[in-house]
Amino acid sequence: MKRTTLRPAVGYLVCRSGLACLMGLACVPSCVGVGVGVGDGRPAATTADHPPQATSQPRQVLGATPPASRIVAWSGTAQVGVVDRFEIGRSAGDRPIYVYRLSAGEGDPDTKPGLLIVAGLDARQSSMFAIARGLIEKLDGVRGLADATVYVIAQPNPDASALDSSTNRLGAAFPGGTLTPVDLDRDGRVDEDGPMDLNGDGFITMMRIANPPPEYGLRLTHIVDPDQPRLMRPADASKGEVATHAMHVEAVDQDGDGKMGEDGVGGVDLNMNFPYRWPEFANGNGAYPLSEAESKALATWLLGRPNILATVVYGPHDTIVNVPEAGRFDHTGRVPLGLERDDKALMDRLSEMYKEATKVTRAERVGLEGSFAGWAYAHLGLLTIATNPWQRPDAPKDEAQDAPAEQPKEEAPPPAADEPPFVMIGDFKLVLTREAIMAAMSEAQGLSPDEQQARMDAFMALPESTRQRIMNIAQGAADPAAPPEPPPARTPARPARRGTGGASEDAAWLAYADRVGHGYVDWQPYDHPQLGRVEIGGFVPGLKINPPEDMIDEIVRAQAGFVEQLLAMLPRVVVDAPVVERVDEGVWRVSVTVRNEGELPTRTAMGTKARWLTPYVLALVLPRDRVLAGSPIERRDSIAAGQSLRAQWLVLGGAGEKISAQLRTVEFGTTEITIELAETTPAGAAR
Repeated sequence: MKRTTLRPAVGYLVCRSGLACLMGLACVPSCVGVGVGVGDGRPAATTADHPPQATSQPRQVLGATPPASRIVAWSGTAQVGVVDRFEIGRSAGDRPIYVYRLSAGEGDPDTKPGLLIVAGLDARQSSMFAIARGLIEKLDGVRGLADATVYVIAQPNPDASALDSSTNRLGAAFPGGTLTPVDLDRDGRVDEDGPMDLNGDGFITMMRIANPPPEYGLRLTHIVDPDQPRLMRPADASKGEVATHAMHVEAVDQDGDGKMGEDGVGGVDLNMNFPYRWPEFANGNGAYPLSEAESKALATWLLGRPNILATVVYGPHDTIVNVPEAGRFDHTGRVPLGLERDDKALMDRLSEMYKEATKVTRAERVGLEGSFAGWAYAHLGLLTIATNPWQRPDAPKDEAQDAPAEQPKEEAPPPAADEPPFVMIGDFKLVLTREAIMAAMSEAQGLSPDEQQARMDAFMALPESTRQRIMNIAQGAADPAAPPEPPPARTPARPARRGTGGASEDAAWLAYADRVGHGYVDWQPYDHPQLGRVEIGGFVPGLKINPPEDMIDEIVRAQAGFVEQLLAMLPRVVVDAPVVERVDEGVWRVSVTVRNEGELPTRTAMGTKARWLTPYVLALVLPRDRVLAGSPIERRDSIAAGQSLRAQWLVLGGAGEKISAQLRTVEFGTTEITIELAETTPAGAAR
């Protein structure tokens, strides 16, 4: 069957409010229009708001078919794996942004199911670049590339990556962000007052100030941790602790405005510059979504690669160890705060696979507002896995004897005697607390009209007293049917003012820094020109987000194992041989079946809802007066794993005549299906 490529044009709007008008997902006034012609790669429209570097033409570069940079023969097979590199845009500093494409076997790589790997949007995580490049080496030539294509963007923020990894980068407003000048302190000047390495030790750490002068507005907030005197922690007023020190990044007041280190070099964090729930009033977000040359180049290129079905994003975010909740939406009821319900089971399954393959079982929860990962899932519907591939390793067991004695743990409070009261509204369990009722009302906004009506009918079927009880609780009134509260327990004596010792995260990081021999600077006195006597020290920036170099290979092997499993699961769309049956003289029953042999759906539930890609179409190419029965066109938004799209027609034609059908997809192009009007066996062969 002949295979051609279909590339319809796709457009989107980037709103100053942070939402993207993607096929009706959200729409607000005052949008900045950006058109993307997927067919030829040329931007359909530009705006003066974007810097010139952001108006590159990534699809023209990809369509030029340059020679591969490297060709590697597979060991023991006749297949050939190809790794080639293309420029997809340039940074604000006019540095190239590259994508590496890994493919093998026959066919156009850009019409095979694609997996995108993005690393290093936050340039502080310098190890992400090494991990991404290592994955290129590990994945090159794997068998999964015969049916899929891997794209790797290892350094999407080249300007920040090019800075010195100690003082120059850490003196920036957002050390891992772009170098776009931003007036963060709103004084009409840019980049004039950033953090500084005052004591010349090669790092920009923290200052602890015991007696801050009042003119600088510094408040006493921290105390020396009683269990770890090298650490500072916030004072706990509930335990009677009184703060003794103010904390501030290493800096002086360079512009005389009474602030220190508040307006460093640059100021845009790429992880806050994408249209998903763009944090409009946060520092580091950029002037508007995709305001940066780097983020726009990445978004423009990705919109021109509809064959990409999944993405793995290496950075500070996590959606795979801690799988997001399902069924929660923003105030519009359209933009997901987590996952679509029908994607939850798949993500839970992938989470177990990931933990087993990589041994990464814990991760920090970081908000996805403005992130590439949030945008890729919520707006494009891609299967998105965001992960920080390295977590602090635990201390070796043989060091346990050297550790300080563990403090006795407080016993957990006994569980409540009974569950919170609830009622069943149909098959929906509603807990009778104001928070749960408000959450249920918000959740209902995301239901379909039919589901909303069914929920309302079930609510109206409740006894009137129960409905009134729910309404009273929702309005903040006390639950009239709740049992009386027990008398308050006696307040225990105030415990000794001790810290959390070895159980605290900072204590664990300090122990890790001591094991590896770097990453922490002991406090040293310093005569500050404006604050007087201070002490400088603390954790070295980067310690908690970058693994030691000798662990990179181990991380790459683990991540490559998971990515290879993910590649094998990608959807594989197969068109079965047509089945033809003679019904009468000149009348034929024709059946065509399209199956998904992969373990993943062709589109996620979020991708189906977003609808920025047109449905799959199975069409009979024949004049309508020759079609006696059956719809000439069958459509499907997605084909689930192991499921099929099937069409059957009753047509007129002479024996032996050849007619045709087409499978039309945005992701994989158009597949021509030739059908001979001759009775076939069950296997599809003519007889």
